[in-house]
Amino acid sequence: MIPNLKGKGKAASQLSDILVRMQREQPPPLPSSVKPPEIDTLLLIDRQVDMLTPMCSQLTYEGVVDEFININNGAVELEPSIMGAQPNAQASTRKVKVH
Repeated sequence: MIPNLKGKGKAASQLSDILVRMQREQPPPLPSSVKPPEIDTLLLIDRQVDMLTPMCSQLTYEGVVDEFININNGAVELEPSIMGAQPNAQASTRKVKVH
């Protein structure tokens, strides 16, 4: 459960209402299993309010790798040629962890 939901825009407000309703409908946890939330605030921004952000590029190495090669579950799949393998090497891709 995320205790604080903040948003800007009509779609953000609608999503916030849905999340609050889902949290209310969820049965309360047992006292022994209650622990502080990992995420204490969720900020929702409607694209009708913030139209510029989707045009921004990622400026970290990990962001660039994700943009061009696609990070999936913390790893990328690379062709042997990218890893410096000889052209006649086996043609299977290799999974490399990013973090």
